[in-house]
Amino acid sequence: MTQEFTKQPVEVEEARPEDAAEVFDVQRRTWLDTYPNEKAGVTYDDLKLRLDGENGELIPQKVERWKQGIESTGDRRATFVVRDNGKIVGFVAPGIMNEQRRIGAIYVLPEAQGKGIGNALLKKSIEWHGRDDDIYLHVATYNQNAIDFYKRNGFMETGTKIEDDGTPQIPEIEMVLKAENSKELGLKKNLTLRPATNEDTEFARIAHHEAYRDVIERQFGSFDETAQDEFFFKSWSGNAGFQIINWGGQPAGYTRVEETPEYIYGHELVLLPEHQSKGIGSFLLNSWQENAKSKNIPLKLQVLKDNKAKELYERVGFVETGQTDTHYEMEWSPNS
Repeated sequence: MTQEFTKQPVEVEEARPEDAAEVFDVQRRTWLDTYPNEKAGVTYDDLKLRLDGENGELIPQKVERWKQGIESTGDRRATFVVRDNGKIVGFVAPGIMNEQRRIGAIYVLPEAQGKGIGNALLKKSIEWHGRDDDIYLHVATYNQNAIDFYKRNGFMETGTKIEDDGTPQIPEIEMVLKAENSKELGLKKNLTLRPATNEDTEFARIAHHEAYRDVIERQFGSFDETAQDEFFFKSWSGNAGFQIINWGGQPAGYTRVEETPEYIYGHELVLLPEHQSKGIGSFLLNSWQENAKSKNIPLKLQVLKDNKAKELYERVGFVETGQTDTHYEMEWSPNS
């Protein structure tokens, strides 16, 4: 008889030593459902042998190992579970391994998946670690559903392949959720983007003039406001694709990014002078790069020749690909 799961808010709690057998059962059933893969040479029977032994002799040992692990909960490891009708249907075991913060084992019974349990367990594990350090995990190379799940939650592939020392060997890759320092947390708290409207036109015009006045005066000897108005209104026409950058609920600048299947083009990133030393530009630039990396396409932009922003772009990996009389063309590749 198939167990039915209730629809209710997911509650995550600390595991108890007496939960060890259920925790191992969730791990065992999930392994046998998830990891058999003909192409990788991982069979159901091989996995069952690795989990149970020839005659089930390994099961008591592994239950005892989980019991000891749960009992040793502290600063370096923990185990959290989700119950449904009193029965454990998922768990996560974050810890510090080889001085690296890891999500550790995270498993949800096949019949309980798609109910937000995995999200709740991952969130709990991240909360346990905090965001001051990078957080890593290992995932089977052929478990694309899990890889996509972690990417949706901010993890990225590091390019490191992990050699599983078990038999059968499950090929794995490493993923990481980058640390957030207090400055980044402040940026996320105070910074928002919203689509531009016609009511933003005058603010955007002033922001454009204030942001570019000094660099244009250096490059051309003077700032022709009439000419700059003409340039601004030509690009702003219809304000399609523009977003207003809000800082603490107040407009701080605007941006426009064009995305095609072949590349992402950062047309403009304009900030009022008083907001140019808060890390906003770097934060948004990094978000463009992460988007380009997730789609494996280049990120392109232009920068005025006398604009010191070119130094920032070069520090984060952009290279000059060409130039006009007034601008440098620059490009960043996720494979560089």
